[in-house]
Amino acid sequence: MREAARAAGILPGSLDYRPAAKQDLLLTFMQRANWRVLLGPARLEMVQQRNEHEALREELLADVARAGLLRSAADVRLVRLLAFGVPNSAVASFQPAAGRKPEAIADALFDWVCNGVPATPR
Repeated sequence: MREAARAAGILPGSLDYRPAAKQDLLLTFMQRANWRVLLGPARLEMVQQRNEHEALREELLADVARAGLLRSAADVRLVRLLAFGVPNSAVASFQPAAGRKPEAIADALFDWVCNGVPATPR
């Protein structure tokens, strides 16, 4: 708990006063980190949320594929990992002080996904 408090920039004793239960606090951290270590109802809730988000992503990519916007040989699962995993990783490591706005990062990632990252313009 001390490490979690330090990472959140608060005193360890504050953790006892903010969440209704330590599992609620852990759930909040795991929603932003690794949910696989959760137990009981908190794990079930996180798995349900993950499944709902993945279903939305699968539906979105199915629409994109039906519209003919994916190469026929594209592995939709890999496209999902690229299209959603990379931005999620960027969000997790984003530091506002680094000088780039979230919108600029999103635009760059979208361009790279759609056009690749060639050394010279096409």
